[in-house]
Amino acid sequence: HEFLRAVRFQRDRDAFLRTQSQEQPATTSGGSALEGPIPPNRFAFGGVEVVLQPKDWEAVNALYQRDHRTMGVDDFALAVWGDEEMRKAQFDGIRRRVNNAFLGADIPFQLAKTGRQISLDKLK
Repeated sequence: HEFLRAVRFQRDRDAFLRTQSQEQPATTSGGSALEGPIPPNRFAFGGVEVVLQPKDWEAVNALYQRDHRTMGVDDFALAVWGDEEMRKAQFDGIRRRVNNAFLGADIPFQLAKTGRQISLDKLK
């Protein structure tokens, strides 16, 4: 588990440093100019930031970094919990908290599960 934590930390740090090295426009609302997951537990979109619980942030970050923001259930469980076991209640709790946080902040994303795929969908 230590190895997986180290890999996750390195990936998150690298992603954060990449976003910091790019020029970002100033925001007028006082929010962050960054968009997406911001370590250690924030998510920003459209100048609005929301603070997530640690496991919720790990879930959102894992999906946000993937092509099409989608991954299989086993890969998702490995990214969030460090193993391939995930109880339905664990996912349902994360989905509820993330979707409520995004809805409350008017961030147009939702965490969803379809069959054996989990996705972070951008709402229209």
